[in-house]
Amino acid sequence: MSPRGTAPGRLDYVDSVRAVAILMVVAIHALGYVDIARAPRAVISFATSTIAVPVFFLCDGFLAAQRFGSRELDYRQHLVGSARRLLLPWALFSLFYAAARFASESLGVVPQVLVAGQSPGTVIANVYASVIAPQMYFLLSLFLIRLATPVIMKLAASPRLCAAILVLYAFAYLLVEPALAGFFSYGLDPVLHGFWGLQFYLLGTLLAAATNQIEAWGGFIGPVFVASSFAARFLAPSSPLTDTLVQYGYLVGAFAFFAGLGKRQWILPSIGQETMGIYLLHAPVVLKLLDVAVDRLPVSPAAQFALVTAGAFSISLAVSKVLSRIPHGRMLFGELGTKTRTGARAHRV
Repeated sequence: MSPRGTAPGRLDYVDSVRAVAILMVVAIHALGYVDIARAPRAVISFATSTIAVPVFFLCDGFLAAQRFGSRELDYRQHLVGSARRLLLPWALFSLFYAAARFASESLGVVPQVLVAGQSPGTVIANVYASVIAPQMYFLLSLFLIRLATPVIMKLAASPRLCAAILVLYAFAYLLVEPALAGFFSYGLDPVLHGFWGLQFYLLGTLLAAATNQIEAWGGFIGPVFVASSFAARFLAPSSPLTDTLVQYGYLVGAFAFFAGLGKRQWILPSIGQETMGIYLLHAPVVLKLLDVAVDRLPVSPAAQFALVTAGAFSISLAVSKVLSRIPHGRMLFGELGTKTRTGARAHRV
């Protein structure tokens, strides 16, 4: 059985799980703008933050193993492509959001000063640690992981060795994470999150070795894993080890579920092709404008959260699709803008 996808170079279920994950990312950031009661906030936070970003690390590792597992890796070409795909949009959008923040602070729209009047070093630190735009760290973190692609691909060639390394790394990370968090304590440090995300990237390469089994049985094992993870989270005592196992179960379950759906992916693959655009566009400007507008409506906090999330997601998706139709518009998202014969872009690794 070969990996399923309706367009050359793409796997529909990878795009589908990315589409759900990017909605989760938008919801996570929308929570910061709305005052929801503790109980529903806890459920929403678990349902989204547990796997939203790990999904992207996992999918990148999965696709890397799919691509490089059967052919030799051109490391120089891989680095150039990764720099264009990750560092270019990071630089462009970091500059844009810093400029937008400067204008907002100068006009007194936002009270906290992060750019205007600050030293160049402080501004650089705020940009680097995603203090200005909370999503930007991920691009640097993933690039740091991709620097180790040759070593990771050698591990992926032996699933048993990869599994052993993953288990050891996950346990080691649990032990050293408090010290790392204390050292990388400012904002959302890309290096710290690179160490964190590496385990999910390794998990993706391991799942690639079981592609056929996941596609065949994912429709059954996926819901079981997800349901078990939710039950364990809210019924079992919390501990670092338990939380990690719950996270892994939820993550694998969600990925397996979509892999097992076959061609029944609905509109999700189309949305999944726009995840980079949605990721870069939804925060902080779009979310802030929506928050100001929705705050004036006579609706409950839960309704405000739903409106802000849906609005930011929809606007970002629409803008991303518009840019994809403009010549060279997708270069803003690190893509060359080339398309396959069917009109669908190939997965970028």
